[in-house]
Amino acid sequence: MLHHLTDIPLSSALDGEFETYETLSHLPRQHTALRTLRRCAFVVGPVMRRRGWSIPILGELPPNDACLGKSYFERKITKSGKVSTKTCAPQKIRLRLRYPDDAGVFVPIGEVMRTMLHEVTHLQYRGHFLGFYGFNAQLLLELERDVEVGRLRGVVRWHEIPDSIADTAEIRETMMRDVVKSVSGRLKSDRARIKWGM
Repeated sequence: MLHHLTDIPLSSALDGEFETYETLSHLPRQHTALRTLRRCAFVVGPVMRRRGWSIPILGELPPNDACLGKSYFERKITKSGKVSTKTCAPQKIRLRLRYPDDAGVFVPIGEVMRTMLHEVTHLQYRGHFLGFYGFNAQLLLELERDVEVGRLRGVVRWHEIPDSIADTAEIRETMMRDVVKSVSGRLKSDRARIKWGM
């Protein structure tokens, strides 16, 4: 179910740089899912505003999804004569808010915010390499600073802020997965060129 900002009552300490929220209408406690999404948008709002980032939709992933979060981008290639320009505009971030074994129980906000920061990092870095995790750590430090002395001071509680970005095993796993994707993509491209004699 889509919830546009123009259709939902404004409330303090909610909303950020998203126009629309998307909850899963077939699951219980829609109001809690919507409030969690709005709170995540509010908490990460200063980080996004500093960079001029906005995304049309913040949505909920199904509880049984293998991922904790996903970022969606619209890729466009425009040609002007012999020059091609590639652009990649963010369209949506989706977060898993509920536990897979009980859709009525929500993941703690600090864990959801950890995923939110991870997905927002994809606005700068698509792949999970060292630059990605360095920037992810920088965003977490900014968020902590915002809670200590900035715009979020006294409004956001520490349990809403993740205590780390990712553990070593997760970083290693995601980097290896991206390396495999990259290599297999290049192999497919090379095979296509060989097949067509390019």
